[in-house]
Formats: sequence, C-alpha cells, structure tokens
Amino acid sequence: MAGLQDVVRSRIESAVSIQRALEATAPKIVAVAGAMIRSLRTGGKIVLFGNGGSAADAQHIAGELVGRYYLDRRPLSAIALTVNTSSLTAIANDYGFTQVFARQLESVGRRGDAAIGISTSGRSANVLEALRVAQRLGMVSVLLTGRGGEDAAAADYCLAVPSSDTPRIQEAHILIGHLLCELVEANLCGPLNVQTVFLERDGVVNPRSAGRDPVRSADFEFLPGAKEALRRLSARQIRLIIVTNQQGITRGRLTEAELEDLHGRMLFELSREGARIDGVYYCPPDEGECACRKPRTGLFLRAQADFPDIEFERAAVIGDSLHDVEAGARLGCRTILVGEGERAEAVAESAGRRHFVIDRVVSSLFNAAVEHLLADSHPTTL
Repeated sequence: MAGLQDVVRSRIESAVSIQRALEATAPKIVAVAGAMIRSLRTGGKIVLFGNGGSAADAQHIAGELVGRYYLDRRPLSAIALTVNTSSLTAIANDYGFTQVFARQLESVGRRGDAAIGISTSGRSANVLEALRVAQRLGMVSVLLTGRGGEDAAAADYCLAVPSSDTPRIQEAHILIGHLLCELVEANLCGPLNVQTVFLERDGVVNPRSAGRDPVRSADFEFLPGAKEALRRLSARQIRLIIVTNQQGITRGRLTEAELEDLHGRMLFELSREGARIDGVYYCPPDEGECACRKPRTGLFLRAQADFPDIEFERAAVIGDSLHDVEAGARLGCRTILVGEGERAEAVAESAGRRHFVIDRVVSSLFNAAVEHLLADSHPTTL
C-alpha cells in the first residue's frame, strides 16, 4: 500500500508542478479568451474538436459555454465536432479520417468564428487539417497541445502545456478550458465593470417625442427611475456622456439654441438630485456621410478627445435603437439596449444580421444601472 500511495503522491506533485508552470502562459490564455469574446460578441461561435480524451475535453468545454460555468446567463454559442457519429463515420469512410473535422468545419464555420483544436502531441493530422481550414475561412484558430506540439501548429494561438506526459497534459488542458470559460462568461455575462457610460438621451433619459417634432425644453421630463440611476452611477464615479443624433436641427424643427436650453435644464435638474452628466455631444445632420451620426463613431471619438483616459473596452453604450448599440459594438464597448417585447426582439435580430451581439437587453436605464452596471458578482454554485 505504501508503494501505491507513493505513486499517488508523485502524480499529484507532478500535476501541481505542471499546472503551476502554466502561469507563464497566462498572457496567451487571456489573448485566446479575448479572441473568443470578440467572436461571440459579433455573432460568431466557438467550434471545438479533438480525438479520444481530447474529444471529451472539446465536448466538456462546449457544454460549459452552452450551459453555464459559474453564472446563470444566456447560452453562449459553442459546438463540438465530435458528437455526430453519422458525420464522423461517413466522412472517415468516404474521404479519410484526416478530413473528419475539416469537412464539418467547412460546413458550419464562417469568418469570425473561433476554432479550438486539442491534441496532446500536436501531431494529430485531422486536428491540424481542420485548423488549416479554419485559417482559410478567416476563423480564429487555436491549438491546445503539449511540449513540442507548438512546432506543428497551424494556428493563430498555441497554448502548449510544458510536459510530454499525456495524462498531465490532458489535466492541464481542462484547466485551460475552464479558465477560458470563466473569462468569457465573466466578460459577456458578468457585471460590466465599466468606467464610462455613453447614453442616448431620447428613449433612455427622457421619453421620445410621440410625433415627428423633437423634444423641447418646455416638454422635457425624465423617464421613471432615470434620475435615480444617474445619481447612483455618479456616486460610483462612472463617467456619464450623452451622445445623441438630433436631426431635428437640420430639418428646421429645432434650433441649436433650443437644444442647448434643453440640455441646460436637464443638467440643472440632475445637479439638484446629486447626479451629473460629464459631457453632451450631438449630431445635427439628418442623413448622409457625417462621421458623427450614429451608427458612425464620431461623437464617441470627440468625447475621447476631450477625455483622453476613456478606454472603449471599459465603456458601455446604452441606447434604444439599433444605431446606438451598433456604434458601441464598432468601438468594442459593451452594449445595452433599452426596450421590451417585439421591438427589442426585432433590434436584436437586426444586430445578428449585422454580425454583432447586444450584451444586455433591459426595460429601463434604472434596470441597466442597478442590475448590470452597479451589481456585485454573485456566481451560481452547484
């Protein structure tokens, strides 16, 4: 028995040592997670594949993304190419085993997706062939392998475990897979942890006008909960910036002086409630090629010029239209759509057709602030 216990202790020590050595790959793991996040945020998916134990790892990681890792949240798009035995056997019989993943990937993969191949040796011909197809399709390609496998990689990213012992490599691979799931889930579905919030004014801070005429100062009112939301965000020292299309000026229905008067009233009322807006930027042109009109990003870039410490990857855009959230997605911001029912579903569907994902859909600015911008993280545990 003592000899068996020695084996157990030795294997545990070896596994701990190898996994601790993975600390050196932390920047690469974060980079791969970032690539997965970008793919999912723009309507892409994660495709995983491998042989034997690596096939099981591919299915495990896909299951964590589609189901949940820590958080109760929406499913994230991920598939493993190892589960359809009819496809696997037909392709192997007709085209050879080297093609079992590549041919499936040609069927389901598209530009912007992420392909993750798992091979402990880095020499699995069918994994490498699929990664080459992924690169040809414009997908992000990732190889999880062991020592020496990185030399054979046909991949954009290679995460190589510093070992040539297959069981220890497999154990490290699932640790890497769990880390990727945690980073992706937290970024796409956890608390947003932003430093700057860009807000459309109409439909988010105040009601939109019922007719074609723009909102005027005399008619201006805050939506329910909006002042309290802005007060809470202000108290957390989150920078708040209005970015709004105001084509009523170009159409002759509102003067710039009237718009400035409205904004002055809005800021004064907020200051009385202990809230603030740090900047207001608007675009008068109606249509055409103005660089400021959302979904173009000129208003946001003007704000960044005035506040150089703005980091778009640490910012959120809250709006009630496709143009609002599309502008945020173009800059890499988190996106929050204010809306409910069929209208919100229609905007989300339009976003999908334009190949980006809206991070959150909420009923009001107050809901966005309390549940997504100010909430602490409470992971779900089993």
